[in-house]
Amino acid sequence: MMNPEKADELTNAVIKLGIPVYLSGMGRGLLGKENNLQLRHKRKEAIKEANLIILAGVPNDFRLDYGNHIGHRPFVSINRSKEDLTKNKRPSIGILADPQNFLIDLAKEFSGNYYDWNKKLRDKDNEREKNIDEQAAKNMDRY
Repeated sequence: MMNPEKADELTNAVIKLGIPVYLSGMGRGLLGKENNLQLRHKRKEAIKEANLIILAGVPNDFRLDYGNHIGHRPFVSINRSKEDLTKNKRPSIGILADPQNFLIDLAKEFSGNYYDWNKKLRDKDNEREKNIDEQAAKNMDRY
């Protein structure tokens, strides 16, 4: 996000698009802590099950195992950087543009409802949160 004045507009666009979102570290607050579209865990598994992946402002770097998680699945890369647009893996569709403006404009023309897909990913995310809580609650006495 290059224009913080459009943060709410971007948030509303992502919500209207209805697609599950895995945000990188710098963007994690975009949708708010309780938004059901924002996921934290099992990104690799979600990518492997997806029909289409959209990378908005994110290169195929170490966070995505340099594109290996994507494999041969179709993916769209939207990036302001020509280098990052095709870094480590050529996208099915490469869009050299500001990702924030592109997603806002896309949401003006398209909206989606992926309830089943979002619920499946949310259930996996919640299960991982439960595992983390259980591990954190374990007594770690040392002998």
